[in-house]
Amino acid sequence: MLTNRINSFINLPDTKVDLLIKLLNQSKGKLSNKKRENHFEELTKEEVFIIENNYKEIFIS
Repeated sequence: MLTNRINSFINLPDTKVDLLIKLLNQSKGKLSNKKRENHFEELTKEEVFIIENNYKEIFIS
């Protein structure tokens, strides 16, 4: 479900989406600035914010 939401507004390879979700799982829904800079430099801060909120809606709420 989160994969579908991410793919609906960002074009990332499946391997990067999988990594993103794994990192979010490890850090309770937050993507650190360092991980963003190292692995997801193509994402804006706004896109990360949206992804984190979608994660929270699906897995935390």
